Amino acid sequence: AAGKPFTWPDGAKAAVSLSYDDAINSQLDNAIPALNKYGLKGTFNLVLSSATVSKRLAEWRQVATQGHELANHTLFHQCSRAVPGHEWVTVDNDLDKVSVGQLAAQIRLGNAMLHAIDGKTERTFTVPCGDLRAAGESYIAAIKADFVAIKSSPGDITPDMWTLDPFSVSTVVQMNVT
Repeated sequence: AAGKPFTWPDGAKAAVSLSYDDAINSQLDNAIPALNKYGLKGTFNLVLSSATVSKRLAEWRQVATQGHELANHTLFHQCSRAVPGHEWVTVDNDLDKVSVGQLAAQIRLGNAMLHAIDGKTERTFTVPCGDLRAAGESYIAAIKADFVAIKSSPGDITPDMWTLDPFSVSTVVQMNVT
């Protein structure tokens, strides 16, 4: 309960969640073998339209049986084109042109597809690009009931686990590292 110091199980001092976005080949080729070698588990945020998902479906099924989480990262990785630095977003994947209802339906379809891959019904969602709005309106409330947690905000280490909002989990993004 809030007010009491949070105690990690088994004397641990912290927890780290390793997550990988976008369902790319290097995750299957490099990350999974490395995690398995050291007995670590990761969360793999799948973009379900990715060729890596369709072409390597059996491997993603195996990833799930090895204890890694397959999480929802939308069907198409739609992001806002209006955000500076998002010029790479195609017109077809512009989140500013997708309604909350359309996006929520796509995300639920993604959950059904993930269920067909791993048989699980509980999962997390990671917001693509940190963009929380579809057609200018927040979409998180529309999908909250479909997930146990949502990674949705840039941030840092959570200093007090009692204050953690499971639907606004912060993430620290590492890019272009080996």
